[in-house]
Amino acid sequence: MTEQNGLIVGIDLGTTNTAVAVIDETGRPEVLRNSEGANTTPSVVYLTNGEAIVGTPARHQRLVSDTDVIERVKPHMGDPEWRRVTSDGERHTAEQVSAFILRKVCDDAATALGSPVTRAVITVPAYFDEARRQATRDAGKIAGLEVERVLSEPTAAALAYGLRARDAGNVLVYDLGGGTFDVTVLRIENGDFDVVATAGDAQLGGADFDDRLETWANTKIVEQGGSDVDDNSDPGARGRLREQCESAKHRLSNTESASIFTEVGELTINRDEFRDLIHDLLQRTRVMTKEALRQAGEKAGITTDNLDEVLLVGGSTRIPAIRELVAEITGKTPNQRLHPDEAVAMGAAAQAELLDAEADDRESTIGTRSVSDITAHGLGVISLNSEQTADVNNVIIPGGSKIPAQSHQEFYTVVEDQRTALMRITVGDHSSPDRVNVITEDQRGVPIPLPPAPYPKESPIRVTISYDVDAIVHVTAADGRTGRSLGDIEIERANNLSPDEVDRLSTDLQRRTVR
Repeated sequence: MTEQNGLIVGIDLGTTNTAVAVIDETGRPEVLRNSEGANTTPSVVYLTNGEAIVGTPARHQRLVSDTDVIERVKPHMGDPEWRRVTSDGERHTAEQVSAFILRKVCDDAATALGSPVTRAVITVPAYFDEARRQATRDAGKIAGLEVERVLSEPTAAALAYGLRARDAGNVLVYDLGGGTFDVTVLRIENGDFDVVATAGDAQLGGADFDDRLETWANTKIVEQGGSDVDDNSDPGARGRLREQCESAKHRLSNTESASIFTEVGELTINRDEFRDLIHDLLQRTRVMTKEALRQAGEKAGITTDNLDEVLLVGGSTRIPAIRELVAEITGKTPNQRLHPDEAVAMGAAAQAELLDAEADDRESTIGTRSVSDITAHGLGVISLNSEQTADVNNVIIPGGSKIPAQSHQEFYTVVEDQRTALMRITVGDHSSPDRVNVITEDQRGVPIPLPPAPYPKESPIRVTISYDVDAIVHVTAADGRTGRSLGDIEIERANNLSPDEVDRLSTDLQRRTVR
């Protein structure tokens, strides 16, 4: 890590906790401690009196009142409908809250390193779509960071593992964090990390387990004459119950039963009861794990018979029922040498070191490594069908394609002398427009410049779509007859902040005290 372009770090921006790591001068990954001396920082923000208090103090505040405490925002990245309104009437986006967390952990990292941190590789779930990845980039920009790469979390974990085991072979990474789930199959050989298949759910994680336990406990409390937290006038009641339930969940990873202390006394739950509470959630991860293995078998002949390693990542994989489930599906005992809370940040640091070495034209301290990822979601364009009677989604880059990726398709004007072409770019692999997400909101259309003669009906317009290495979308259009460029298509993303909003939130953050 050099200072020529500003210090660069790897960041695992998690639903529950965030970690920052670097590669030291000897090529070893190091997780940086925060100002409280911990390796991870709770992804919780308390907004008060113009301040953004991040981490453990914010988490403690919810025991008193959770009115202005904001947490679990990662699953809401890129969601235009989600806003958290604080007591002062301000509406906060997930990107803004994430930026407060990023600013705090980078300030702590700068203190540990003795120099400002200006650049970062930030990890995201492999199953994050383009909008969520762009939202993560926006959060970094709001925090004042140059985001050099958005890296998939399972790939980062495998990269961390590969720092010690160069020839690991076929690897399955089961990544269950606080709010998201991914399962990825990849091949590691001679320092090359080749992602083969991925599946997941951006709305499933350990927080869902906490919710099940909290609902169970609240039901018991009400049955025994206690106050329902949904109706309780005590603003800290829910926060205290949640803290008790999270603690009980953690203890169940090491003991057969755990207690939850409430206003009606002690509630006890055992592992079997907890397993029953989350059974359907576990089965959802089973289905997706088998789907990733199915894809890996079709694409690369990787099956449970020739898996060399199974890696568990994310704090929720400490739950014994999850370890048993993964062992049952794969037929292999999961490798538990990776730290579930730190591996992803270490892998992000490795990617940061590779990018830094490339920028400085020097040999990397971790040796030669290359990462080849795939996109979890297809890209397409909506057009009229051949009969011009209904819309159809034309998949141009299928899900599972290696990234960066680029492809094109020709579409045709539908009226004489057509002056605009409406570009509705989609994410998804289905032919029905109702089964995919339209990521563009500009309905004005792309201007078609006047040619030497009017465009006749059914003139070809070539649309080229590409995914860059971060799985961010770029679109261009050209006259299909002459090849003349119609220019890059500025995508006004329906699910993302506008550049002006990003700049405004960046200015707002600079005016606040973040600690």
